[in-house]
Amino acid sequence: ELARLPAEASTTILALKEQLAGVCQVPSKQQQLLQGTRILNDNALVSALGQSAEVQLVRLTEGYERVRLNVVGAWSLSGVRCSLAVDLKVTLAEVKAMVQDATGLKAAEVELDGGEFSNWQLGSQSLGELLRRPPKPDDTLTAYLFAREPPERARLREDLASGRISAAQAVAIDPDLLMPAC
Repeated sequence: ELARLPAEASTTILALKEQLAGVCQVPSKQQQLLQGTRILNDNALVSALGQSAEVQLVRLTEGYERVRLNVVGAWSLSGVRCSLAVDLKVTLAEVKAMVQDATGLKAAEVELDGGEFSNWQLGSQSLGELLRRPPKPDDTLTAYLFAREPPERARLREDLASGRISAAQAVAIDPDLLMPAC
């Protein structure tokens, strides 16, 4: 069966799968999209398909545990947002790499925190290991993205306290310096 769907270049493969679910009656979790022999990543953009936007839909016999992870920037990173489709076996290091691909922020310079998985510190721990309860199908989790504390923060605090620099100068160097949790 052939389906033609309009899709913006900024549409993710997951969003395309969700559109196809309505057309083909195959839930997005049971779809695998291929371009030639290449399996398409749910977080990739349709623009990555190039000029030939023809894909093949393969119906998986078994659904896999995927959740949507909305990543929202906090404090100096407010305005940064991305939505990822992740398997519960995904590690912190893998999610940070996905965030880097989606936003351009370096994985080494950010930290993730979320209500359901606030202790996700080890790069090798899976998301599924940290959740207090197993997610329901179609659950969406939220993670907050923070800029990692720069090594000079302690020195900046000392300089600010002694009057060697102004608050404006300190915040220009470290935008999160005066935030409550810092």
